[in-house]
Amino acid sequence: MAYGLIIKNSSNYIQIDQDHPNYTLIASGTISIRASAIGSVNPAKVSFPSQESPIVVCIGATGSAFVTLGARTPTTIDFVASASVSLPYRIYATTSDNPGAMTGYGFIVKNASGGVVFNGNNAYMRVGQVVFSTVGYSTMPTVNHSFGNAFVDATNLGSRMSFRRADTITDFAYATSLGMQVGNGFYKYGAVVTWTAQGIIGPGDYNATVEIEQAMVLSA
Repeated sequence: MAYGLIIKNSSNYIQIDQDHPNYTLIASGTISIRASAIGSVNPAKVSFPSQESPIVVCIGATGSAFVTLGARTPTTIDFVASASVSLPYRIYATTSDNPGAMTGYGFIVKNASGGVVFNGNNAYMRVGQVVFSTVGYSTMPTVNHSFGNAFVDATNLGSRMSFRRADTITDFAYATSLGMQVGNGFYKYGAVVTWTAQGIIGPGDYNATVEIEQAMVLSA
């Protein structure tokens, strides 16, 4: 950037950059999810405004349940859980798609084309921790944090990974994707055993290794 506005925090991390739109809250709430089991999947659907930019989905405390993301459309996303849970969620997208109120008091930053990259009237995510985790054979890691019941980036949950069940004769019949449990001071990975249109959160060993980046998101 030859000229313009950049704002950094005391740790020298960029908070606002006129060339890059911030991610703002576009939907939030609590959704009731019924437990899923083999042959009985009970997705709970959340709607949000259509976005051109990719969304970031964050989930709060899950209790004893592991939660994963199911089917997605440009305006909806499904949540699936291993146990019944009232799940708090937050969905973020860029300010370029969600400029916010342009009147009244507030601080607004635009790029060279006049597009809004930050609006003080919007609610933004506060990233407290970014962790690179390795999920592999016999390894479903627990990640500790100091932010209480924080919201954790769950956007990649449900993505098809190159896992197989390694604790069953029929392991080749399964393809596995990631699920996650979130609690006070921690989150940890599980696995969702899926085939055709069915799925359930399942225990067991897994024979592939995947590097995953998760962002810890505090309350907006």
